[in-house]
Amino acid sequence: RGGHIPGAANIPWSQAVREDGTFKSADELRALYAGKGVTPDKDVIAYCRIG
Repeated sequence: RGGHIPGAANIPWSQAVREDGTFKSADELRALYAGKGVTPDKDVIAYCRIG
């Protein structure tokens, strides 16, 4: 599902971490974000629903 801001990508935290809570590898994260349209050539603003 899309984010609340037009053009936003919704990438839940749980998708970026392993079962033990550590970050996935850089290659895995690149693939995750690229799959949602977040690529190095774009400006990124990160925000969360908690504040």
